[in-house]
Amino acid sequence: SVYKTIREELEKYGEGLDEKEETIILTKTDSVDTKDVETAKKKIAKYNKDILTVSILDDQSIKKLSDEIVKRLRK
Repeated sequence: SVYKTIREELEKYGEGLDEKEETIILTKTDSVDTKDVETAKKKIAKYNKDILTVSILDDQSIKKLSDEIVKRLRK
């Protein structure tokens, strides 16, 4: 999977990148139906359960993502 490939590249690069906390952000969620988004989230959750979604066409979605990022950075 693409996710595994990225994880392997981070591990090869070294410097602890593969050990850092990560969040997966699914973008363009407006271009597919809700069922497809949920299916993608379930597949990705096998590797990482920290998944956020965003659509640039939905101001509320952008605000929610922005608020979540700010909240995490303040920890």
